[in-house]
Amino acid sequence: MPNIVSNVRDLCSPALIYLIAAIILMIESLIYEEDDGSGQHEKRNTVHIVNIFIEIFVIIFVTYILNTLCNYGYVKLSWAILIIYIFVYGFNGNIQFSLSA
Repeated sequence: MPNIVSNVRDLCSPALIYLIAAIILMIESLIYEEDDGSGQHEKRNTVHIVNIFIEIFVIIFVTYILNTLCNYGYVKLSWAILIIYIFVYGFNGNIQFSLSA
């Protein structure tokens, strides 16, 4: 079995930052999931578990892609993808501009 710690240490900066941010956001979504009051907890738990596995797969896949881009010399592209991720998911569309003084 490969050593996970050494694999994480070998990640380039954009991939490592993405991995940390994505894990934090996934944990946050697990902690702050709201109950809709429908009483369908068993069905929701099954769907929730599937969503967790999908999220984990996506995190591993995107981390792999970012690190592979870095390894092939496309570090700027990897940073660009990370910045786009931060803008899309970090701000989550909650940026509001006010023109009033």
